[in-house]
Amino acid sequence: MQSWIDWEDQASGIVEWTLDVVPGLLQTAEYARQLAGAWASRPAEIEARVATRMARQTLLSRDTVSYDVVIDEAVLHRPIGGATLLVDQLRHLIRTAERPNISLQVLPTAATVRAHRGLIGSFIALQFSDKDDPLVQIEHISSAVIVDDPAEVEAHLAAHSTLTEMAMSPAESADLIRHVVKEME
Repeated sequence: MQSWIDWEDQASGIVEWTLDVVPGLLQTAEYARQLAGAWASRPAEIEARVATRMARQTLLSRDTVSYDVVIDEAVLHRPIGGATLLVDQLRHLIRTAERPNISLQVLPTAATVRAHRGLIGSFIALQFSDKDDPLVQIEHISSAVIVDDPAEVEAHLAAHSTLTEMAMSPAESADLIRHVVKEME
């Protein structure tokens, strides 16, 4: 994981697709804590995971990195940690997505009527402004795979591009998230 964090810190662009949970770079500490509890049982290990996740998010405060993320609409309705925690998380998404270097789009459930590459699973890709080739990370239950084969990376970037086209605009996505929050309150 440390290698990925180092590469992430050097990235000029990050693109992500997630169909299961709020992306780590956009999670609140409490949401991250709930997820960490699914992998770790000792409180110290859970807190270490949360601290690492929160530290990673600081890169989004730099205007030198762009973050383009598409999330499946189901993520907005999955009450990890309960409804109150989810509402707080969704409000955090709205606030964070207001940053000029962040584009958050929601792929509505209605758009998933047709099959698409994103159904295979979530991924995150790092792009670099220098000569380094992009990298893709695919997480598994107990590990992650780093993909650096150019053809494989290009397939993931093409999938993200398709998902971006299928998704709601950032403004429509923010409106949908606000609507979900209002319904949950």
